[in-house]
Amino acid sequence: RVQCHALTKILLLVVFLDAAKEKRILGKDQCLFNKSSSVKSSREVLESISTDCMGVEGLIVKHLERYGIFVYHVQNPLDEYEFSIDNLAVDLKDGVRLAKMIELLSHNSDILSVMRIPTDSRELKCQNMGIVLKTLRGLGVPNISDITSTHIIDGHRPRILQLLWATVSHFRLPSVLPPSRIEREIVRIACLKTRE
Repeated sequence: RVQCHALTKILLLVVFLDAAKEKRILGKDQCLFNKSSSVKSSREVLESISTDCMGVEGLIVKHLERYGIFVYHVQNPLDEYEFSIDNLAVDLKDGVRLAKMIELLSHNSDILSVMRIPTDSRELKCQNMGIVLKTLRGLGVPNISDITSTHIIDGHRPRILQLLWATVSHFRLPSVLPPSRIEREIVRIACLKTRE
């Protein structure tokens, strides 16, 4: 009886978390599953519970679906991706962070959906960077015609900075960052340099 009660509570928790994630109650960036876990979907959790606890009953997912209870959430590599940047020469190599920047600046949410993640090889990084550069050129970003995928993948800092500056400038820097904040940052950096 205790086992049945515990199993019921676990199943309710899985179904609840699945629904909360799908309805974005938990927040868009929250992962339900550990990044190192082999289980990446609510359905896989239920199948694992079914295999471990109810071998005789078969797959519990089928039983739940008969009662109109469905689970949908699947955690993909993009959900687990860390978008923060610590080093321009290293962190932009795969093109994914640049694609996210383009989505945010241009309000175009299509580019990340075509990115190859994870980028385990140079070839995949080249494909992603090709998509990024093609998108930027298609959006009319000036002064990037001489930048290639290999410049970014190889961490060529002057080309990376050229690409970033051209992109931010194109999307009207003042609308992204208020001029007063830019001036304060320039003063702050100048003060730091004079102290050195």
